[in-house]
Amino acid sequence: SELTSIILMKGAQKLGFICGNSAQVVNQTRREGFVKGLEKCGKSEKDALFYMDCDTAAQIERATDEAIRACAECIVCADDYIANSVLVKLSRDGKEVPKDIKIASFYNSALLEHNRPPVTSIQYDPRQLGFEAARTLIAMINGEKVAYFPEAAGLRSRSQGFDALRKTITVLWTVPDASSHPGQSCFLRFFTSHSCRGLSSSCSRR
Repeated sequence: SELTSIILMKGAQKLGFICGNSAQVVNQTRREGFVKGLEKCGKSEKDALFYMDCDTAAQIERATDEAIRACAECIVCADDYIANSVLVKLSRDGKEVPKDIKIASFYNSALLEHNRPPVTSIQYDPRQLGFEAARTLIAMINGEKVAYFPEAAGLRSRSQGFDALRKTITVLWTVPDASSHPGQSCFLRFFTSHSCRGLSSSCSRR
């Protein structure tokens, strides 16, 4: 929500939001964050433009065209792939960023970090996120109280722990191949090396 609020506070009044598969939790979460940012600045969903389920380059380009025709001052992209596709489209059409339109992304990566001018985006360490997600999962399986999910303490079943943690780790599953994403590979490596001990202690308490 902070990203959206910052954009609005810098003067952009009409925003467009382009997002991928709306069935994915990570995209639902980013949409919710975008809406919260609008509300923090006294706006609502009706004040913005939403383009959901834009999974292909053609869909992203179509959404970009529609946002420009609707006079969007800034296009907020749910991830780096969408942001890069929007930038390619704008460059091909001869439009300058941020002179003609501003671009922001909910996720930064190598796709965007060398763009000139820089794209306003959220930066985080995917490897550290992977490790923290694995530690949290093991703690929740064991019924321990964990930060952000105090309700997970004393869960009656491991399935409840997995369901609660879903909110924390789905951001790692934005690409299909775990080996290609550092956060996913760190999560799987840490969890594999520690889960046997954690699951054993969990089972011994049953």
